[in-house]
Amino acid sequence: MQLALPWHVLDDDPNDVSLPRSVQQVADVIGRDKALYLVSQLPRTYSRNHPNGQVWLYVPCVLDADHRLARWLGLAEAAALVAAFRGEILELARCAQLSRAVRNQGVLRLLLQGYAVDRVASVFGLSSRMVRNIWKSRQRKAPTG
Repeated sequence: MQLALPWHVLDDDPNDVSLPRSVQQVADVIGRDKALYLVSQLPRTYSRNHPNGQVWLYVPCVLDADHRLARWLGLAEAAALVAAFRGEILELARCAQLSRAVRNQGVLRLLLQGYAVDRVASVFGLSSRMVRNIWKSRQRKAPTG
């Protein structure tokens, strides 16, 4: 399936997507990329009230080099996080909107490189229909004129 796409289709930069307030507070301390990585590493907890999951992080009062925060972020960033949030339990947003934006850009990049819709769907764990919908939604956003 040959797909035509306007040149500006990849103008939406995931870095332009605002972070949820809870994650932005962490990003202010350790940086955007490290905060997003941290959220991606934390397990989701599910309940009847939160069927899509929540992300919780306990920030210890004392940090050593073997702590998971130090392994994930590096000792300097983990220490900064401890200094800012020592002993707190943080409820962090899952950043689903940002994850979708990054995923959709990856889908579009592979399609632009000539990969088949079925192959792209397989790579991202999506249905072929979803890949086509991502493609169509980007075409609808294209300005006319």
